[in-house]
Amino acid sequence: MTRVMPQQALEPVPPEVKKNVAMQLIANELVLQEAKKRHIGYDSVKVESTFAGDSQAISRRRHHEKRACTHGQTEQTLRGQIKDGLTVDSLMKTLFKKADTASTLECKTYYDGNKAQFASEKRIRASQILLLIKKEMSADQKKAVSDKAKKVWPNCVVEKILQHARKNTPRTRTQSTGGDVGWFKKGDIKPEFERVALTLKSNEISDVFETDVGFHIIKKTGEEDLPPKSFEEVRPQIKKYDRIEKTQ
Repeated sequence: MTRVMPQQALEPVPPEVKKNVAMQLIANELVLQEAKKRHIGYDSVKVESTFAGDSQAISRRRHHEKRACTHGQTEQTLRGQIKDGLTVDSLMKTLFKKADTASTLECKTYYDGNKAQFASEKRIRASQILLLIKKEMSADQKKAVSDKAKKVWPNCVVEKILQHARKNTPRTRTQSTGGDVGWFKKGDIKPEFERVALTLKSNEISDVFETDVGFHIIKKTGEEDLPPKSFEEVRPQIKKYDRIEKTQ
């Protein structure tokens, strides 16, 4: 159909698709011409292995060849397409080698001009009241713990949260420090706890919320920016940016 009546065969194809295919064909041809201009060749052994396919595909070879012929392709045209594809691949590898050339000076210049990009996250400090729950607790027992936490919460004025922490938090490190959780950054602590802490303003107290260990009330007691990551830490990242830019 395509060979005999090409226009009618392409009628169902949307104009944008035709345009995109045409652009891609033109781009492929230009790249192939550039490869030939640079005398870039292809691996003939790879042509044969690509054509033959793996051992499982060999048994289906005749079927594929027969099918290809019905579309106006021959073994010769298929091999030609593989050769062209491998030639273009060789060209791209040659070009990409030049992209991976970021010097230490280039990386350092980029780092000095974009330190904000490599700023570390904030870290937060919080105190908490924690009423523990156990896995074996029934729904009613968990509700009783939740109700107790909700009774504690209205009394949690900023000035008194540490006293509440000493009374209500279990005998752990946090109780001995007045409920102080210490400093933490994103990823250091339970996601549910972190999510609540990140939304609080300095000295603000949260509502009661639950994690898998119990019911919490937390007060945000501090926040500060960590220093930017060092040049050595981010140098591989900068090299990657540079390689992508040069590749494009």
